[in-house]
Amino acid sequence: MRVLLLLALSTLAALGSSAPDISGLNWPANRALPLFPDAAKEIEYAKLTALSGEEQILLVSLQGLVNRRQPRLYLYWSPDSSNSDDEVNEAWLRQIEGQGFKSADVTSDPFRLVDKYKSDIRGAIVYDTKLPDTINLASTLAGLYGAVIASEELARRLNLSIIEDLRGRFKDKYELYEYAARSVWPKVTDRLITAIKPISTVLYANRTWETLLKANSSVTDSSNNGTYTADLSRFINRSNSVYVNITDAFPADGFGPSVYRVQVTADNQTVADFRPGDEAEDAFLFDDGGSHLADYPGGWRFADGSAAMIYKFDYPRRATQLTLTLSMWNQYLVSASADRPGYQKVNSIFRDYIVGIAAPCIWLDSNRPREAALLDKLLRQFQPNAAYLGWFPNGDEMTGVTQLAKNGIYVGAADFYFNPTLFSGFRSKDQAEQSTPKEQPADQPTEPSKDPSKDPSKNPPKDPSKNPPKQPPWGIPPRKLPKVFLSLIYLEGDNLQYDQRAMFTHWNDPERGSVPLGWTTSPLLRDIGPGILSYYQRTATKNDLLIAGPDGAGYTYPGVWPKRALSDFLAQSGEYVRETRTDSVLFVYDRINATDNPLTPELTLAFQNAVGKQRLRGILYGSFVSTLEALQVNVTEAFPVTNMVSIGNEDSGAATLKNISESYKGRGPLFVAGAVSAFDVTPASVNSMVKKLGDDFAVVRPDMWFDLLRRREGPGWPGPGWPGPW
Repeated sequence: MRVLLLLALSTLAALGSSAPDISGLNWPANRALPLFPDAAKEIEYAKLTALSGEEQILLVSLQGLVNRRQPRLYLYWSPDSSNSDDEVNEAWLRQIEGQGFKSADVTSDPFRLVDKYKSDIRGAIVYDTKLPDTINLASTLAGLYGAVIASEELARRLNLSIIEDLRGRFKDKYELYEYAARSVWPKVTDRLITAIKPISTVLYANRTWETLLKANSSVTDSSNNGTYTADLSRFINRSNSVYVNITDAFPADGFGPSVYRVQVTADNQTVADFRPGDEAEDAFLFDDGGSHLADYPGGWRFADGSAAMIYKFDYPRRATQLTLTLSMWNQYLVSASADRPGYQKVNSIFRDYIVGIAAPCIWLDSNRPREAALLDKLLRQFQPNAAYLGWFPNGDEMTGVTQLAKNGIYVGAADFYFNPTLFSGFRSKDQAEQSTPKEQPADQPTEPSKDPSKDPSKNPPKDPSKNPPKQPPWGIPPRKLPKVFLSLIYLEGDNLQYDQRAMFTHWNDPERGSVPLGWTTSPLLRDIGPGILSYYQRTATKNDLLIAGPDGAGYTYPGVWPKRALSDFLAQSGEYVRETRTDSVLFVYDRINATDNPLTPELTLAFQNAVGKQRLRGILYGSFVSTLEALQVNVTEAFPVTNMVSIGNEDSGAATLKNISESYKGRGPLFVAGAVSAFDVTPASVNSMVKKLGDDFAVVRPDMWFDLLRRREGPGWPGPGWPGPW
């Protein structure tokens, strides 16, 4: 054991009983996330793209320490010059300036921030590059002890004392997270857990690949399922490594390759033989590239659209024959290169928030039995109705959400959410009039308790359904009864980084407002992005409706929740959708792993009662169909729940909707809700698609759509009070 470590332990012994006071973050018992102070009127910003990962994480951890006292640092970067991250981050900076904030650019020398805020830094936490998960533990420790995260070399360079060195401490991530849960987490919050990938891959621009295998056509039905072989011998060189890239040959339709076995042999000796998702894959996966593992029980990795999976295979020095064998189906494009396509670096995104609130941080896969068992054990340390901010390894979304739901924990996707500690304190001019926004139950405002020990249930708000807020105007109703009433909704709004990034880009499309659209957003923006929410509310047209993304306060599968925790979640969700004015329509999922569960009448009414009977018009249920026969509207006590038609792009969406209309022979209008692909379809594309549909369709906003649907289900169709001159 290093002498340095012994010194660190003695230092921690002195610090352990008096960790820095982070109570400056007001966290009332009825708030999902802590409330940061109002941002300083003078903000310093820096673009960190030119810095190494080690330098970025040091400055981002400093940002967490500074911003929890008062948000004033805004840091951003992008993987390369062609990436849009810079544009979005800089556009939000302009929005902040537009709200009366001044800004100073320190990009030319960002390390001046270390000198300027030296009094906020008590030392450095050094992570172990050989065990990347130590970066997650270092993030929690940095917040707990008021330290920055650093390599030893960088700590020495900046003259920072090392107060804990994690190198060589743990044999694997299992031992590390067991230690964290036993020795560190009892000292920090049990109301929130975070999950962030410790390292990320940065691909070089202008990299080249040589094609080996390609599907001949746009196969979508697995009919080409088989085993394919390619010769890699021409890539043998002195590096003794070859990189294989597997991606989508026809990225427009979302049916990329699904790979279920990978084998490489060198002169008939096995170099690699694994199934994606097994732990054996880890040694070869250079970059998951946005690919995903199939949800439980899994067994394959798929890469749709722009996603890819890149594997690295090291072979013996004297190898002469190298062979790749892949078992896969659908639209595969397989290529290779002897040149390294990129590099790995420390992942700093969202770490300012982890440091700022000293949050527990993990990276465990619910699809792997050993990791899932450890995660279950760890989750028992957290309060019911806690939040899980981040995402899941290998994109194992449904398995992960299910496991968390069984433990009474909901999800806020945040693994690409930049500057959360700044945005938590950035409030619009109206919001900033009160540093702690007042609660707005249905009938009258009440002050939230500032004492987390006080239970707000002892003074419950009055019935929210008795005095609903005035709804925004519908816009111009259709002048004649159409064959199809169509409502179009952007999904992904529960995803905080979507609200910050892709939604912001779509929102600034010049054609937004041409067609009625629903925009799912996260009610958690109330705490972690109030200025972002305010921007959308201020700039919405009469054709834009903000609605709550799944499943209220956060993304979950409510059917598997423990009963008491679910009651807390529903109460919090009701408050949050009312306060964010996203309470007219709610989007809900309910699954067990990858299996959809129909929303039960009991859950339907529970959501309706939580939000308010006269507020919530209906529920959009996350079951996606493409034919008339599969469309469903379930009505419980005159309250509707509907599934949705999936719209992946302009052309296929128009074709699917027209086919449904042509198949419909019933009396009276057909009601169709369309789920628009949130990352791929722009408002301009939506507008073009609607023009292709013709006069059979009337596109209306989601709240109006549900009101019309409820009138159809009730007496008197069309009846008095109908919103158009029928």
